[in-house]
Amino acid sequence: MKKTSRAYAKAAFDTALETQALDEWLRLIELLKETAHPALKNPQVAAGDILRIFTEALAPTATQSRWLALLAKHRHIHLLPNICKHFVALAQKKQAITPVTVVTARTPTAAQKKNILAQIERSVPNQIDCSFVVKPEILGGIQIELNGKRIDMSIAATLNQLHTET
Repeated sequence: MKKTSRAYAKAAFDTALETQALDEWLRLIELLKETAHPALKNPQVAAGDILRIFTEALAPTATQSRWLALLAKHRHIHLLPNICKHFVALAQKKQAITPVTVVTARTPTAAQKKNILAQIERSVPNQIDCSFVVKPEILGGIQIELNGKRIDMSIAATLNQLHTET
Protein backbone atom coordinates (compact mmCIF):
# COMPACT_ATOMS: atom_id res chain seq x y z
CA MET A 1 0.00 0.00 0.00
CA LYS A 2 3.05 2.25 0.25
CA LYS A 3 3.15 2.58 -3.56
CA THR A 4 -0.55 3.39 -3.63
CA SER A 5 -0.15 6.07 -0.95
CA ARG A 6 2.77 7.62 -2.82
CA ALA A 7 0.84 7.59 -6.10
CA TYR A 8 -2.16 9.41 -4.57
CA ALA A 9 0.17 11.91 -2.85
CA LYS A 10 2.11 12.55 -6.08
CA ALA A 11 -1.11 13.02 -8.07
CA ALA A 12 -2.45 15.51 -5.53
CA PHE A 13 0.89 17.31 -5.33
CA ASP A 14 1.22 17.57 -9.12
CA THR A 15 -2.34 18.90 -9.30
CA ALA A 16 -1.56 21.44 -6.57
CA LEU A 17 1.45 22.70 -8.53
CA GLU A 18 -0.35 22.75 -11.89
CA THR A 19 -3.25 24.75 -10.47
CA GLN A 20 -0.96 26.94 -8.34
CA ALA A 21 -2.93 25.90 -5.27
CA LEU A 22 -0.27 24.36 -3.05
CA ASP A 23 -1.36 26.37 0.00
CA GLU A 24 -4.98 25.21 -0.42
CA TRP A 25 -3.84 21.61 -0.71
CA LEU A 26 -1.55 21.92 2.30
CA ARG A 27 -4.50 23.23 4.32
CA LEU A 28 -6.58 20.20 3.33
CA ILE A 29 -3.70 17.78 3.93
CA GLU A 30 -3.11 19.22 7.41
CA LEU A 31 -6.77 18.58 8.24
CA LEU A 32 -6.71 15.06 6.78
CA LYS A 33 -3.39 13.85 8.15
CA GLU A 34 -4.81 12.78 11.51
CA THR A 35 -7.66 10.85 9.86
CA ALA A 36 -7.38 7.29 11.10
CA HIS A 37 -10.56 5.53 12.13
CA PRO A 38 -11.59 1.86 11.84
CA ALA A 39 -14.77 2.92 10.03
CA LEU A 40 -12.66 4.02 7.06
CA LYS A 41 -11.71 0.39 6.41
CA ASN A 42 -15.17 -1.02 7.13
CA PRO A 43 -16.77 -2.26 3.87
CA GLN A 44 -20.24 -1.76 5.40
CA VAL A 45 -19.69 2.00 5.59
CA ALA A 46 -20.65 3.44 2.22
CA ALA A 47 -17.94 5.34 0.40
CA GLY A 48 -20.48 8.06 -0.35
CA ASP A 49 -21.16 8.54 3.36
CA ILE A 50 -17.46 8.94 4.11
CA LEU A 51 -17.08 11.36 1.22
CA ARG A 52 -20.11 13.39 2.35
CA ILE A 53 -18.68 13.70 5.88
CA PHE A 54 -15.33 14.92 4.54
CA THR A 55 -16.97 17.33 2.12
CA GLU A 56 -19.21 18.87 4.76
CA ALA A 57 -16.51 19.09 7.42
CA LEU A 58 -13.57 20.25 5.29
CA ALA A 59 -15.13 22.29 2.46
CA PRO A 60 -12.64 21.11 -0.19
CA THR A 61 -12.33 22.75 -3.59
CA ALA A 62 -13.91 21.04 -6.60
CA THR A 63 -10.57 19.47 -7.58
CA GLN A 64 -9.93 18.30 -4.03
CA SER A 65 -13.46 16.84 -3.89
CA ARG A 66 -12.79 14.84 -7.06
CA TRP A 67 -9.54 13.53 -5.53
CA LEU A 68 -11.34 12.54 -2.32
CA ALA A 69 -14.10 10.91 -4.40
CA LEU A 70 -11.48 8.83 -6.21
CA LEU A 71 -10.03 7.71 -2.86
CA ALA A 72 -13.50 6.82 -1.60
CA LYS A 73 -14.49 5.00 -4.81
CA HIS A 74 -11.44 2.74 -4.61
CA ARG A 75 -11.81 2.28 -0.81
CA HIS A 76 -8.45 3.95 -0.15
CA ILE A 77 -9.62 6.59 2.33
CA HIS A 78 -7.95 4.57 5.10
CA LEU A 79 -4.59 5.37 3.45
CA LEU A 80 -4.98 9.10 4.16
CA PRO A 81 -2.41 9.29 7.00
CA ASN A 82 0.29 7.81 4.71
CA ILE A 83 -0.85 9.80 1.68
CA CYS A 84 -0.64 13.01 3.73
CA LYS A 85 2.82 12.10 5.02
CA HIS A 86 4.08 11.63 1.45
CA PHE A 87 2.37 14.84 0.27
CA VAL A 88 3.98 16.88 3.06
CA ALA A 89 7.40 15.39 2.23
CA LEU A 90 6.97 16.43 -1.43
CA ALA A 91 5.92 19.94 -0.41
CA GLN A 92 8.82 20.29 2.01
CA LYS A 93 11.27 19.21 -0.66
CA LYS A 94 9.79 21.69 -3.13
CA GLN A 95 9.83 24.52 -0.58
CA ALA A 96 13.35 23.63 0.68
CA ILE A 97 12.05 22.86 4.16
CA THR A 98 14.00 20.36 6.20
CA PRO A 99 11.92 18.24 8.58
CA VAL A 100 13.56 17.75 11.98
CA THR A 101 12.38 15.57 14.84
CA VAL A 102 13.75 16.23 18.31
CA VAL A 103 13.28 13.43 20.83
CA THR A 104 13.60 14.09 24.55
CA ALA A 105 12.82 12.09 27.68
CA ARG A 106 10.62 14.87 29.10
CA THR A 107 8.69 17.72 27.57
CA PRO A 108 11.16 20.57 27.06
CA THR A 109 10.36 24.03 28.36
CA ALA A 110 9.75 26.89 25.93
CA ALA A 111 13.27 28.20 26.64
CA GLN A 112 14.81 24.79 25.96
CA LYS A 113 12.86 24.46 22.70
CA LYS A 114 14.02 27.91 21.64
CA ASN A 115 17.65 27.02 22.40
CA ILE A 116 17.44 23.69 20.55
CA LEU A 117 15.80 25.33 17.51
CA ALA A 118 18.43 28.08 17.43
CA GLN A 119 21.26 25.53 17.42
CA ILE A 120 19.63 23.44 14.69
CA GLU A 121 18.88 26.51 12.54
CA ARG A 122 22.56 27.51 12.66
CA SER A 123 23.59 24.15 11.20
CA VAL A 124 20.86 23.70 8.57
CA PRO A 125 20.86 25.91 5.45
CA ASN A 126 17.12 25.48 4.77
CA GLN A 127 14.10 26.52 6.75
CA ILE A 128 13.22 23.79 9.26
CA ASP A 129 9.95 22.19 10.31
CA CYS A 130 10.65 20.90 13.81
CA SER A 131 8.53 18.54 15.83
CA PHE A 132 9.24 17.53 19.41
CA VAL A 133 8.53 13.99 20.60
CA VAL A 134 8.73 12.73 24.17
CA LYS A 135 10.12 9.21 24.68
CA PRO A 136 10.89 8.50 28.33
CA GLU A 137 12.86 5.38 27.37
CA ILE A 138 15.82 7.51 26.21
CA LEU A 139 16.22 8.41 29.92
CA GLY A 140 17.69 11.86 29.25
CA GLY A 141 19.66 13.80 26.70
CA ILE A 142 18.40 14.30 23.18
CA GLN A 143 18.02 12.59 19.81
CA ILE A 144 17.81 14.64 16.62
CA GLU A 145 16.52 13.12 13.39
CA LEU A 146 17.54 15.18 10.37
CA ASN A 147 17.90 14.31 6.68
CA GLY A 148 17.39 10.60 7.36
CA LYS A 149 20.11 10.52 10.02
CA ARG A 150 19.82 10.27 13.78
CA ILE A 151 22.17 12.09 16.12
CA ASP A 152 21.79 10.23 19.39
CA MET A 153 23.07 12.03 22.46
CA SER A 154 20.73 10.24 24.85
CA ILE A 155 21.65 8.62 28.14
CA ALA A 156 20.22 5.32 26.88
CA ALA A 157 22.59 5.37 23.87
CA THR A 158 25.56 6.17 26.09
CA LEU A 159 24.70 3.30 28.46
CA ASN A 160 24.26 0.91 25.52
CA GLN A 161 27.64 1.99 24.13
CA LEU A 162 29.31 1.44 27.50
CA HIS A 163 27.66 -1.96 27.78
CA THR A 164 28.91 -3.09 24.36
CA GLU A 165 32.45 -1.85 25.05
CA THR A 166 32.80 -3.92 28.21
